[in-house]
Amino acid sequence: MHRTVRPVVGAHRARRLPFANSLAGVALLATALTAQTPPGLAPGFDAADVWIERSSPFGVGGLAPADTPGAFLVAIDHQILHVDAAGNRTPLRSFASGTRPGLLTRPLPGGPLYYSDDATTLFVRDLASGRETTHPVPAWTFDLDVTSTGTILVNANPGFPGPNADTGIWAIDPQGGAPREIARLSGPSGPLLVDRSSDDVLVAVLPAGWPIPPGSVNVLRFPGARIRSALQAGGAPLTLADAVVHTTGLDNAYDLVRDDRGALYVSDSNAGGIRRIHPDGTLDPTPLAAADGTATLSLAFVDGSAATFDPWQPDDGGALWIGIADWATYAGLRVVHAARPRASSSTGAQVPPGPWTLTWTGLPPGSLGIALFNDRTPFAAPRLITHHLGVPIWSAIDFATPPIPTPLIVDANGTASLGYQWPGGASWLLVSQAAVVEAGPMRRLATSGVLSVQLLR
Repeated sequence: MHRTVRPVVGAHRARRLPFANSLAGVALLATALTAQTPPGLAPGFDAADVWIERSSPFGVGGLAPADTPGAFLVAIDHQILHVDAAGNRTPLRSFASGTRPGLLTRPLPGGPLYYSDDATTLFVRDLASGRETTHPVPAWTFDLDVTSTGTILVNANPGFPGPNADTGIWAIDPQGGAPREIARLSGPSGPLLVDRSSDDVLVAVLPAGWPIPPGSVNVLRFPGARIRSALQAGGAPLTLADAVVHTTGLDNAYDLVRDDRGALYVSDSNAGGIRRIHPDGTLDPTPLAAADGTATLSLAFVDGSAATFDPWQPDDGGALWIGIADWATYAGLRVVHAARPRASSSTGAQVPPGPWTLTWTGLPPGSLGIALFNDRTPFAAPRLITHHLGVPIWSAIDFATPPIPTPLIVDANGTASLGYQWPGGASWLLVSQAAVVEAGPMRRLATSGVLSVQLLR
């Protein structure tokens, strides 16, 4: 939906900004920016704004990954552009002047690109071959996802802005026929998400009035069996009675995305912020990112290494990509990733005789733990152990020589230090790693990166 002013109805969005790419791409995009951590992040995470568009912020209609590291596709004004890692822009598709691309998304990594004009045509483009097909979609299509069998589902409100116009879930005919409504919802359009392991469909339902009453937005789940029944020829459309309530108590819902452990994340186009929903549907009381008035828009989860998207994990694991806008001067992309605690030596990699301090930063605030020391070369690839909560624990210490433990007390800023007086007289390798138990009910175990220093004579 096209707007040039701040939205006034919850999820009726001006432009869709879906993002997905590799972490290598994040690094390339970030080279032109001085990245600063946005305030209000939950402990154990870090973030950076890695792409900002100021020349035409209200013309940005979405972003999606291209097939080379650092490259992406962006809808700006009447064009869809391919932008390479060096920032060079090549038109991929141009519409008539005054016609701005609508929906732009690539829900499956390496899959086709989906985008629409500002009316009722959906374009499905194979980026490798350039082959493109078109399909009709309902007016005011808001969100799109794909089932495990390739069926395209959209959330749309073709009666908008008429009185009592309700949103619905529509199936797109692969043969180019008219879209068919398979579920009638209520209120304005909200985001939908397909769980492709079951083909359950999750959809956010918003009230029709403005302002949205706090806590009035719910996420519903349509079981995959009922979705399949509705998709069959002659299948009756579903209603709200066919869904079960997955989550209640949200203030807004602009987009939904799932991480590598089944949690959902919800963005807010009005107050900003990111809320986390646990796999069982309970709403985490601590936001992943606190509302700060910067709109958070489309979301994408990009998987990485074996590290999970949990606090204090290595930062090369999964990352959450967030479309942002201030509704005044810019639109852009923010990337949130786990931030593993780090260790540093006051004298660097070599420790001469004299005073010496080890400092750990980014630890769980107010927690207790230990620092482990030995003289064995650490493992190049840290061994992976699984916490009882399903969170990986990373240890590079070689326990063939039992490490010497030293207690650590972590302050409210997540910092702990140990001071020593090295007398000299010997030269040997000292390897250390911190292991700290998070304060609070979760009690997750966080380990820092390993630090190796050479003690000098």
